[in-house]
Amino acid sequence: LREELRVELPRLFAETGAIFVYATTEPQEALLLGGRTATLFEGKVTQFGDTLEVYNQPSDLATAQTFSDPPFNTGNIKIDNGLMIFDGKSLGTVADTGAPVPDGKYTIGIRPHHLSLVATDKHTVELNCVIGTSEITGSETFIHVDVTGDSWVALTHGVHRLHPQDEISLYINPELMYLFDQHGSIARVPQSAGQ
Repeated sequence: LREELRVELPRLFAETGAIFVYATTEPQEALLLGGRTATLFEGKVTQFGDTLEVYNQPSDLATAQTFSDPPFNTGNIKIDNGLMIFDGKSLGTVADTGAPVPDGKYTIGIRPHHLSLVATDKHTVELNCVIGTSEITGSETFIHVDVTGDSWVALTHGVHRLHPQDEISLYINPELMYLFDQHGSIARVPQSAGQ
């Protein structure tokens, strides 16, 4: 019934021209229905606007985490002289990834589908991980890993049989990373946030 409604509701919205309020805990449903979205965290509206804009340009970390399934991957990063340092490894300069960001401590945010099992271009950075588990859905595999003590999820296309406790390399293009300041406010939206 829920899947039938996902198809039927957008048609009803368009035909009636009425205003509907639809509450869901599923980010995919909000993206499918489109329109305008309000995200809630701890009983407060964190952002309201066009659904794709809220998804692609979250105003803060709470919004990004609320509007992400699988979970939004986060980790601590330091910017020193414009250089992004994550787990002692350079991810390149902030200038290479968009607007300048002052030196300091930040939280990076990476969407699960932006992590890859292969290096895709010259900007890609390798991250060393340990596999926790993998979930095969048929056309995709969710890979749960430990990255410097944080639990991350990579969403990859295809079936990948991976074994717990194996070491694995995942790859990320720093241009696809979000940066949040120490208060959780957005410090930089990726240039290609719509990907």
